[in-house]
Amino acid sequence: MADTNRDGLDELTNSAMAASRIAKILQAAQAAGAAGAAAQTVKEFHRQAAVVIIVILLLPILLILSLPSVIFGSLITPSDTVLTDELEVAENVITIKNNIAGILQTSYEAVLEEIAQDSQGRYSTEIVDEVGGHVTFNALQILSMYCAHMGTEDYADISIENLTEAVRSHRDDYYSYTTETESRTELVDKVVNGTLIQVPETHEYTTYTVTYAGDAYFADTIWQLSEQEQAFAADYAYSLTLYLRQIEQQEGISILEQINDLTADSTVPVAEGDFGNPFNDPAWRQHITSRFGLRPDVGLPGKDTTNHNGLDIAYGYGTPILAVQSGTVITATVSPSYGNYVVIDHGGGICTLYAHCSRLLVSVGQAVNKYDTIAEVGSTGDSTGNHLHICVIVNGQYTDPETYLH
Repeated sequence: MADTNRDGLDELTNSAMAASRIAKILQAAQAAGAAGAAAQTVKEFHRQAAVVIIVILLLPILLILSLPSVIFGSLITPSDTVLTDELEVAENVITIKNNIAGILQTSYEAVLEEIAQDSQGRYSTEIVDEVGGHVTFNALQILSMYCAHMGTEDYADISIENLTEAVRSHRDDYYSYTTETESRTELVDKVVNGTLIQVPETHEYTTYTVTYAGDAYFADTIWQLSEQEQAFAADYAYSLTLYLRQIEQQEGISILEQINDLTADSTVPVAEGDFGNPFNDPAWRQHITSRFGLRPDVGLPGKDTTNHNGLDIAYGYGTPILAVQSGTVITATVSPSYGNYVVIDHGGGICTLYAHCSRLLVSVGQAVNKYDTIAEVGSTGDSTGNHLHICVIVNGQYTDPETYLH
């Protein structure tokens, strides 16, 4: 009986705390509009991603104010303000990310082309590329800065198209390069009157350094946000990241169920021999950036851990991804979280999944051998940089890939 009373008291206490938190969020909304509501939501529930979602869904008006139609798209209508399809939310965010990435990539490549033209006829040139060969940016932060800039007065104008056009209008400013020329006197071999001699010559060595203006450029120059607006954007990006993490976990479960359905009656012969690694590189473990299982949630201060269902391995954009063992491709598609991904059935209840690819090079039903090229490294889906997210599924469960990969 005492336990029952204790449980009942705990439930009342939790309900009272939740009600108090919701009241504070409503008060913040009345006092400071969308910015106050979003900031107070983060403050009250910053350790509880699921609760943040529940609170937002209980407050349809706050839902629109703090997560506008640029994200929810066709899900929001004047007569229906309740979120109905979380995957479409993720898809809209990925569309935004891809639009921004396309503009930044074009800008980056234009700078490289300028350097190529300028370097023609020069004695010796070198490029120091601080960008790293492929654009990397925080799409959620840029989206949040945009929403903070638009505010609630211009709410009707908020759209993916409007955001894309704002980013495109500054496309010539994101990447730039500096040129440094150094004169060096060197001894060079020359034949004079049939005799090989060394004579001094002065040559110019040119170094081009490529830089990115940084994500702060959007806040400081494009939208010229105040300190208050920048604080709102940071809180907003935090809330949205929490929200998408929840969707990503749900999608991981859904994809696992799909794989289990596809392999329920598998006739793929069991692969023989040890598994390799997806790059056939003896030093591949040195490229691991995040391991399987619970890990610190570096991207979300205040949130302790994330349950990571695979292994992240960082290689450059376009690096070939190889099948770690022979098998049959059972999935080659795209999803909001994983981006372009491939699943291979290796028989014996074992499958591998390769996510965030820039390109897929195989199709469903195709037989592959160990170390066949199946895709290329990228940053599609919910990703902040070029890497491969690889999962190993054994008898329907995500398993630590390092147990199998060699």
